[in-house]
Amino acid sequence: MNAKMQAAHQRAADHAHHATRVAWLERERPTWSDGSPVDSPARNEMLRASRHYLATGEGFNHCHCVLRCGN
Repeated sequence: MNAKMQAAHQRAADHAHHATRVAWLERERPTWSDGSPVDSPARNEMLRASRHYLATGEGFNHCHCVLRCGN
């Protein structure tokens, strides 16, 4: 796989991750993988960032919540 193909694969994976994260956070009471609730400030910031990424393809493409959300 060349660099261009790797980059396209990573963008597709990032897009899928952010789409899944938005769906998870839009549920009525999202919880972390350990069952604890996601607090409102964290939820709002992750939604803002993921929606921005999905709309523009710009911004971070590494999720820092992966240890807690399990995705």
